[in-house]
Amino acid sequence: MKAWSLTDIGLKRIENEDFYYCDAANGLFLIADGMGGHAGGEVASATAVKVFRDHFMGVTAENYQKEIADLFLLANREIYDLAQRKKQLKGMGTTFVATIVSENQLYIGYVGDSRVYLYRQGGIHCLTQDQNVAGQLVREGELTEEEAMEHPGKNLLTNAMGTHPTLDIAFIHESLEANDMLLMCTDGLNSFLSTSDLEGIIRKYEKDPSKALDKMLKTALERGGDDNITIILTKNS
Repeated sequence: MKAWSLTDIGLKRIENEDFYYCDAANGLFLIADGMGGHAGGEVASATAVKVFRDHFMGVTAENYQKEIADLFLLANREIYDLAQRKKQLKGMGTTFVATIVSENQLYIGYVGDSRVYLYRQGGIHCLTQDQNVAGQLVREGELTEEEAMEHPGKNLLTNAMGTHPTLDIAFIHESLEANDMLLMCTDGLNSFLSTSDLEGIIRKYEKDPSKALDKMLKTALERGGDDNITIILTKNS
């Protein structure tokens, strides 16, 4: 497993509230997009990543949902309790995606609207479903993907880590093939690049993934890039 990553503050934000972690050797990739309060988003995203990373002991095919859920709930409680103790952090929360690759098996747990895409043999599709108002409207057939990119509901999360003492977690399990690539990103990227855009860039730079990341970031910034942007791209060997 190989991995490439970058993060950028974007054109309008005064701080970067995204946080991520890459451990290609152990197949662990985490991404979080924080929100809320003075410095709250940054605290929430960093806490989610740190708690999961520090307590991660691997997963098993038979029990991966519980093993992932236990860490999500631990991080959720840590963020929620921090927000209750510190007035300036009240209301903070974060999206969170944990992607784990083990023996050609892909395990994902996620909350919110940060995404994971699977690129295979020249084609790409999004594995996760946006847990925001616009994403719900897409699933109900009320919006197309392109319309959702412009809809104000894309900024209204329907699920986030740390905002409540309980948490609903979505799970994915897929088998991976040789040369499969995974793209993880915060919505600062997919708010400006469609699935077709991402597919074309990865296909063009498939042999040099670091250039693919640079092109994605450059394109997002050229199109307005008003949010933090974080991207992780992995390749299965």
